[in-house]
Amino acid sequence: MNKIRPFGNDERGAIVVEFAIMLPFLILLVSGMTEVGRAYWQAIAVQKGVRAGALFAARADTPLSVIDQQRAVNLVRTGSVDGSGDLLVSGFGKSGASIDVATVGTFTVGTQDLPIIRVTAQVPFDPLFPNLFQFTGFGSHIITVSHEQAYVGD
Repeated sequence: MNKIRPFGNDERGAIVVEFAIMLPFLILLVSGMTEVGRAYWQAIAVQKGVRAGALFAARADTPLSVIDQQRAVNLVRTGSVDGSGDLLVSGFGKSGASIDVATVGTFTVGTQDLPIIRVTAQVPFDPLFPNLFQFTGFGSHIITVSHEQAYVGD
């Protein structure tokens, strides 16, 4: 018993033990903040793409042709009209991703009725750590963004 007693007053290494206890919580906190930041970044990228697609469709001839609708969809997905670029958000490559381009009503300016074009995108969130939040019930998220733009013509 007397051999253990000198170690009772020795506090060397206590900080290492405290750090080892806190490390899992710190890793979870940093991982969670990373995922929230990634979700925010993906939502902003989808929003910018949807806005660009709606502005493109608002400049095309009405009613929208199938070709112009596909160009708007390509613009939302890849940032290019021909669809040759990389996906703006990796969630566009997952099942469940959808983009809808439609005319939803009219906007009256003076005596002229202008069509309103709505572009809606639903994109699954693509996390860095896919299983991180499943134990809390936040397993899968869908980013839904919509933008309406009145027809502006050429």
